[in-house]
Amino acid sequence: MKKKGRLIGLFLFSMLGLTGLAQGAQPQAEGDQHTFVIGHHGISMVVPAGWTARLGGFGVDLTVIGPKSRDAQAVVTLSHIGETENLRFDEPKTEEKKYRSERSEWLKMRDGKFLSLIPYRKLSFRDVTGYSIGYRYSTWGKNYVENSSILYCKGSVYQLQSQSAGADERGTAKAFEKMISGFACQ
Repeated sequence: MKKKGRLIGLFLFSMLGLTGLAQGAQPQAEGDQHTFVIGHHGISMVVPAGWTARLGGFGVDLTVIGPKSRDAQAVVTLSHIGETENLRFDEPKTEEKKYRSERSEWLKMRDGKFLSLIPYRKLSFRDVTGYSIGYRYSTWGKNYVENSSILYCKGSVYQLQSQSAGADERGTAKAFEKMISGFACQ
């Protein structure tokens, strides 16, 4: 069971890289502030030096891949998940409970262990508001970190999510903060 899960994960990460190569016409960006068209919306976001951004693939609008570090590579995804008049989120503390419950269920299927919650925090800068939450977990003999932010911007809702190996948490967290703080709608 564990081996099958690892193989599926490895396959998905490999396909993510191959999808970018197969879609050679897709824009790539690295370093500084970049603008992307997500659906009918333009968004602007910092892509840290050493990271590469690719539009589309596997049901997300934008994938930002970090530099390879040790035996891992961080991935950040951005998805436009709707318009604010069509979406309603519960209070953040309720969302925190749902987040923990959903992640715990996901971990049960992967023989994983929930290590700690990265508490919810409100976000507010320029024309963007939202909240961020995350967790640390272990599965398949490694520790991982996931951070997820819901961003409200000019009538649209986006989810920005990072996934990294626990050993790379500090570097990924800095890059993720750059992406969040540099996020803007056009």
